Amino acid sequence: MEFGLFVYCTVGRRTELEAGMAGRNPDLDHRMLAELADYAGFADDKGYFAFGHPEHHLQIEGFEQSNASWPCGWDNIARGSKS
Repeated sequence: MEFGLFVYCTVGRRTELEAGMAGRNPDLDHRMLAELADYAGFADDKGYFAFGHPEHHLQIEGFEQSNASWPCGWDNIARGSKS
């Protein structure tokens, strides 16, 4: 049996979201992407079959992320390569 991780991503912590317009802050967006990369790396290191996140759920007022692997460079994880 193969297992994958499916992670919801949100731009900003609770206080940042409550302050408003967190989705318009590129620093928060970049932090979220770095954290997703850490989770994906963990999944790869632990031998998970797949890693994914929803295309747009929980995204707010601005930045939207795609779950397509090629723009993020995460296609290497799907192939088992850590290059």
